[in-house]
Amino acid sequence: MLHRHLLLVGFAAGATLLAAASAVAHSGGPNNGLAAQPGNFANCTQCHSTNAVNSGNGSFSLSGAPAFYTPGQTYNLTVTIQDPGQSRWGFELVALRSNDSNAGTLASTGATVQTSTDGLGRIFAKHTSAGTFSGTAGGPVSWNVDWTAPTVGAGTVSFYAAGNAANNNFSNSGDFIYTAATASAEDNSGVAVTMVVQPDDPTPNRGGSLAVRARVRNHQNVSDNLVVVSRLRLATGGFYPTTGWLLAPASITVLPAGQSTVNLVNAVPAAAPLLTATYEALVGRLPSTLLSVDTFTVQVQP
Repeated sequence: MLHRHLLLVGFAAGATLLAAASAVAHSGGPNNGLAAQPGNFANCTQCHSTNAVNSGNGSFSLSGAPAFYTPGQTYNLTVTIQDPGQSRWGFELVALRSNDSNAGTLASTGATVQTSTDGLGRIFAKHTSAGTFSGTAGGPVSWNVDWTAPTVGAGTVSFYAAGNAANNNFSNSGDFIYTAATASAEDNSGVAVTMVVQPDDPTPNRGGSLAVRARVRNHQNVSDNLVVVSRLRLATGGFYPTTGWLLAPASITVLPAGQSTVNLVNAVPAAAPLLTATYEALVGRLPSTLLSVDTFTVQVQP
């Protein structure tokens, strides 16, 4: 019995050390692919899983992306996070083309930011150990990243980011994760409005919910009155619902070169089929002018 007790204590101590080691390792920068980007939209809750993504009382933003970019020109982006009660911070950012390949070059501007490239050639900017601003209570804290726009013909670029408001307890518990996204259209493209969607989790459970953040960017120099709707495109080619939309249309006014986020929270019935479908979010002007569509794959889980 004594040996069993010591063995259990050893396992518990080992688990604690592994958790602490993981937290310390990620304080030097997260793994690639956690910027809440298309594919699986993975974010920092892969490790910091105490709280659901975007469930805290803080804020997270990405600024500096121009409404229209000039190919080859460099722009300074700013990532900012704050959260009352938290005191250590982190982020990850990526810039992608419409086919989800890398767009341009992200570069560090100082000791608080680093970059790394994944196996697909996508460049991720992220915090360094110094860039966690350990002990800075409540925030806000910011990181600056230089983005050099891609060559002519790249089209609209979407930026995806995730932020970590940590409690500085040297583990991955008790932290709050947030996501953000925006878009920049290529010069002379004539793009008026774009939309970038980020689901909190594209694999909702029956009886749960599917929360989707629809980031609507106005690339014009005048305000625009817009409507956001959504539906599911089924594998059979049809839509759900057959007519109409998943939720009531959401009306927004977006300022010149500004952005608004529409939170689309869809209840998943307990008896929903275990399907894989394409979630479509659409933005346009009444009565029937479609301006932008963004999609992702949703998989309903038991």
